[in-house]
Amino acid sequence: MDTRRFRVQLVELRDRLIGRKDRVGRHLDRRDEPLAASPDQRSIDLENRDVLEELDATARFELQQVEHALARIETGEYGRCEGCRRPIQTARLELVPFATRCAHCERTAEAG
Repeated sequence: MDTRRFRVQLVELRDRLIGRKDRVGRHLDRRDEPLAASPDQRSIDLENRDVLEELDATARFELQQVEHALARIETGEYGRCEGCRRPIQTARLELVPFATRCAHCERTAEAG
């Protein structure tokens, strides 16, 4: 399998995720600032913090997946299912370039 285009796609995705994580992190750094005096605004501030924390967790998780996929390219394992060891369908990798399992193994894992 020619992994060059997937590597480019994954590196671009990694860069976007790092940027997102950094932007969210700057907002989260303001968590220590006092909450607004208004109960309505305080409620909004707390909801915003929850959303930012979820965005941060999601970006970190996705970044780990992308880094894992890039490492698999380096070891020659990219495109091979971690479950059954068969090739992952190219169409699946085009949709989810950091996929580590074929569609069948993914469905089995989700059902499990």
